[in-house]
Amino acid sequence: MKWLMDILKGLAIGLANVVAGLSGGTIAVIVNAYEDLIDFFSNIATHLITALKKHYKLLIGIVFGIIIGAVCLKKLYGIAPLPITGFFAGLVFISLFPLSKSLSFKKGKKLNIINVILMIISLALLITLALLSSGEEKVLTLDFKHVLIMFGLGIIAAIAMVLPGVSGSMILLVLGYYTPVLGLISIHALKNDFLTTFVMLLSLAVGAILGVVLGSKIIKQLLIKCRISTNFVIYGLIIGSLVGMLITGVKANNELLENNNFLPNGKEDIIMHVLCIVLFIVGSLCGYLVNYFNKKKLKSDLKEEISTDKE
Repeated sequence: MKWLMDILKGLAIGLANVVAGLSGGTIAVIVNAYEDLIDFFSNIATHLITALKKHYKLLIGIVFGIIIGAVCLKKLYGIAPLPITGFFAGLVFISLFPLSKSLSFKKGKKLNIINVILMIISLALLITLALLSSGEEKVLTLDFKHVLIMFGLGIIAAIAMVLPGVSGSMILLVLGYYTPVLGLISIHALKNDFLTTFVMLLSLAVGAILGVVLGSKIIKQLLIKCRISTNFVIYGLIIGSLVGMLITGVKANNELLENNNFLPNGKEDIIMHVLCIVLFIVGSLCGYLVNYFNKKKLKSDLKEEISTDKE
């Protein structure tokens, strides 16, 4: 059963990387797979076979999640951005409570003001990024400039994937490459212009590999050397991503309703907001269940460890 859970965790992480404003790293923290993710990416350059043997199920889930997200979730987001955002916002919101334990608040111990400042800065950066996300969409052409751009975007998006709270898709949105990049992951793009699609995807993939290796190594060292401060930054990024996600969802919803009329008498906006609230509650329930089963699994693992020690 564990193999299925690992694949499902990877699937959730992969899907999250496609939703504008949501971070795969955030979902990895929520589903208790973040340290596995960092361990895999930080070891692929030096111990590739060992890393694959240990985490291949998670990786399979991530790859399928990105493909399914690019094909299906992108279409759903295009039809109902605010309700889709509501679901993921609920998932992230409910998980803020158990994640706050990582900040190590202790009775009688003073709160480190530097850690609080770091958290506020990281939160502010994410909200600013969301407010800027109205960039004009770019057009990809087969030339050296765009090959370099795709390589750079691969690095940025990959680092964002392993850093909780930072959304690679939001960065692509700000830079105007969100739709062009997602458009590459389709049969239509391959049939239409195989050479351009292949070269762009290859450049993106090479950049992404470099990005995850560098990003995960840096984060791994930060978690070892200054875990509490890093957790404060991560917590700020996750809160910022929650606010940023909602800002991006509202913007997308307004743009959609300006260009389309699904229902008469302007009731679309009310329906979208009602669906957003309903799916926010559903997402919160899903987040609660994920946290509940994670807690249960940790207790089970602890009992098993104690039992093994006694033997």
